[in-house]
This record gives sequence, C-alpha cells and structure tokens, in this order.
Amino acid sequence: MPEVKELRSLEELEVLAPEWDILWARTGTSPFQSAMWLLPWARQFTRENLVVVSIRREGKLVAVCPFYVWNNRLFLLGNGISDYLDICAAAGNIELLRGELSGWLESQTFADELEFNQLPADSILLQIAPAGFQGVHRPGDSCPVLSLEKKEPDHFAPPRQLEKLRYYERRAAKIGDVKFEKATSENCGSFLDQLFKLHSARWSEKGGGVLAETDLQQFHSRAVNAFARGGFLRMYRFRIGSEIAGVLYAFANERATFFYLSGFDPKFEKLSPGALMIGNAIREAMAEGNRAFDFLRGSEPYKYHWGACDQQTTNLLLSR
Repeated sequence: MPEVKELRSLEELEVLAPEWDILWARTGTSPFQSAMWLLPWARQFTRENLVVVSIRREGKLVAVCPFYVWNNRLFLLGNGISDYLDICAAAGNIELLRGELSGWLESQTFADELEFNQLPADSILLQIAPAGFQGVHRPGDSCPVLSLEKKEPDHFAPPRQLEKLRYYERRAAKIGDVKFEKATSENCGSFLDQLFKLHSARWSEKGGGVLAETDLQQFHSRAVNAFARGGFLRMYRFRIGSEIAGVLYAFANERATFFYLSGFDPKFEKLSPGALMIGNAIREAMAEGNRAFDFLRGSEPYKYHWGACDQQTTNLLLSR
C-alpha cells in the first residue's frame, strides 16, 4: 500500500529535503520543483501554512506535493516567483499518483478552492479530477524555450542573431579582455551580491526592479547557496578588462538550462551585455549536453530573436 503523509513544519521538510532532491534530480523537472528552491521559499514566505504531501511506494519516495494554505485556498509552494509550478514525481507512477492525489484532495479539509498556477503541459495536476470539485482551466504565462537538439556550437540561433552576437563580441574585445567566470559554492554569494547591485543600478529609475525587496534577496541568497552546493547553479560573471559588466543567474539539470535573471552595468549598455551573457550561457549549456535553453516566463521580444518557441503553461482553479 502507498504511504501518504502530510508534513506541516519546516523541520519536517528539512529532514525530507535530501531525499526530495534526489527524487527531483531523477525527474528532470524544472528547478522550481526542488527542495533547493522550495525550502528557502517556504522559510521566507509561509512558515506556518505548510501542507506538503509525500507519497511513498514500498518505502521509496515517489512524489512530493508541496502545498500551502492561504485564505481557504490551496496553492503550490513557490507561487508568485516561480516560473513553473508542479508536484515532483517519479516516472512510472502516474496512475498511482493520480489516484492517491485525487483521493487526498477530495478528503482534505484545509481549503475549498485549489489554485494551481503556471502548470506545465505534462503536469499530473491537469489530469486529476477530485470528486466534488469543478475545474476551470485558463492560459498561464508562456515560457519561450530554445531547442538545442541537433544544433552546432556556431549555429544555435538564427543567422541574424548570431551575426549580432559576433558584432558585440568584437566591440567588447576592443575595450578590454572579455572573460566569463562561473560561480562556485565558495564565491556564489559575491556573484549574487553583484547581481543585486547591477540589477538595482539598471532599474533604479523604474522602481528598483524585482530584486529590490529585502525578503527576496534573503530568499535568493539561500536558494543560490543550495543550488551551488548541489552543482545545479549556473551563474556567470561577465568582465570587460578589470570591470564587471554583468551577471547572469540560471540553473541547470541534465535536460536544460533555465535562465532566471540577469543584471548589467548601464554604462556598457551599447555593447548589449545581455546578449553576450546569454550567448555564453547557451554555449555552456550545449557543452554540457543540454537539450534546451529555457528563457522562462515572459514574452519579451529578445527571447524570440534567439529562436525560442513558446511553451504554454496553464492556470487551474478547482472549487467545491
């Protein structure tokens, strides 16, 4: 018989975290389904409303369903700042999970409405039908994704974009030596601090940007350290001569690199540091054997210049 257990405290999640991340690494899902992301999120944003469901089969962890309750609604942990939301589940257990999760949602007394946003197309949550609930599906944000399969190192994007990339590389090289440094578990904190400063400098006239709030900075500090220790952080510092021109913040698993955020010094804007950093990150992803470079949510035009195609997410509301 499957074992279904509710975890209601951070302490319980911390005990589960190592096993949870081993499960996550096997699933190939986005970094936003890992304990490395969701445990810092829970610690920073919702310590007392946790309802995380673990499901075991023959004693082995096969799924983590990370929920929390707010105003009589059940949400997925990571809501708001995560680009994909979902449960973390091992392959080969779809029917088991569909039944166990539907049964738990039917019997839970925490919430009368279930609001699950930013669900990927293959989410099990889109396949369940808990008795007593009616569902409404709405389009979520699109996440442009660049396929790297069958791509060559010098032909990974449309010719015009690659031509622009080479042009800006030549311009940057005329100013000073161009260098990209990869963050490690030892120096990732300093990389992140530089990202905060660069992002703030660029967006100060527009309200400070998405990293201006202290609680978000504290969250990212914990998450970055956790991903760095696990070997899944892909944070690059871009130097021109002795000056730091930008920092790119991303994650990777065996399947894809996920580009989360970047910041650059406004004085280098004419060199298109964003394009230079993305070009470097894509080449690094290809060198690692990644099959995709995920630009995450948002339909900014620059993402499509690289040849990315939309991957649609879904917002699901279930009501008793």
